[in-house]
Amino acid sequence: MAPSRDDRTWADLVEEARARIPALSPGWTDHNPSDPGITLVELFAWLTEILLYRADQVTDDGLRGMLKILSGDPGWRPGDDLDEDVRRILASTRRRWRAVTPDDFEHLVLEEWPRTPLREVLATLLEVSEDKLEDLIRSGWDPHYGSPESLIAKLEAPIADLGRSEVRQLQAVLKLPELTEIIDPGCRVGRAVCVPRRSPSDTGTPSADVTLVVVPDRPQQRHPGPGQPLLWALRTWLDRRRLLGVRHQVIGPEYVKVTVGARLALQDAATETGTLARAEQALHRFFHPLTGGTDGRGWPLGRNVYTSEATLTLAAVPGVDWVEKVTLEPAERLRGDGIQLHRRELPKISAAIRSVATTE
Repeated sequence: MAPSRDDRTWADLVEEARARIPALSPGWTDHNPSDPGITLVELFAWLTEILLYRADQVTDDGLRGMLKILSGDPGWRPGDDLDEDVRRILASTRRRWRAVTPDDFEHLVLEEWPRTPLREVLATLLEVSEDKLEDLIRSGWDPHYGSPESLIAKLEAPIADLGRSEVRQLQAVLKLPELTEIIDPGCRVGRAVCVPRRSPSDTGTPSADVTLVVVPDRPQQRHPGPGQPLLWALRTWLDRRRLLGVRHQVIGPEYVKVTVGARLALQDAATETGTLARAEQALHRFFHPLTGGTDGRGWPLGRNVYTSEATLTLAAVPGVDWVEKVTLEPAERLRGDGIQLHRRELPKISAAIRSVATTE
């Protein structure tokens, strides 16, 4: 006979619950069976005892069926050691695989997407089983590349570890021209903001329960934005991880042109051309979505652009003596000292800077 998973009786459960009452609710002093609260405690203890009894009736085959559901893999096969299967599956459930909260969505695309095995990504995008994926590679293989086995072995590697030559081979074999943007080594997600139950611009009716705004990790570009292939891939990949009934969309940021006007008084030894160029570069650097901001981790999506911050940025440029008459446009977005941005928006900085003569 298999050992009981929990040998507590109805009386044990009632006594355990009653012992916790003083700590949880000191004002509850009537613990007699006639008290409505105690009646509910006894009712839930009875239901719990039924569940414990039913749990003891689960067969090994039934337990393996539950493990298959927990694994999230329709092709999961049990091993010879049931205890080891239980340990391994329970350990895997501690990994953030399912998107429930806004933080989960952000974590998945920033941390789990690049670490996802290539096999899973390609099978998801092609809407085939992972076993069928190998057949597709072999059937479309070009002898020019040699043996397909070396590439098939790469299917177990995370997408972030794939080389450019392997990407080109997969493009040719699987007929996926958009593959470069999806799994190219330089196309990880650098920033992600999840907006639950809101339209991306904070106006109008929500078009989805969850809107995920992503910025690709391309710090060399001033205004990085994802293409449609990457958005489609992330949306498809997240589809298996969302809760049933949750509608989600993945979009890129919307860049709003913000013109920073200023007059700079230069130091005596500073050259006008060089100093103005450094000033413009400083603005682009400070408001960059990946490397800007006060902490150097990127300008937050939806954060307003303030005159005071533009002034401090320009004043710190080598060769600038002082800064005067800093302005921001467009005027219709001005709210107090700054340009108002919505949650999916980032500033696209344009500099209108000139020097002024200094007087002793």
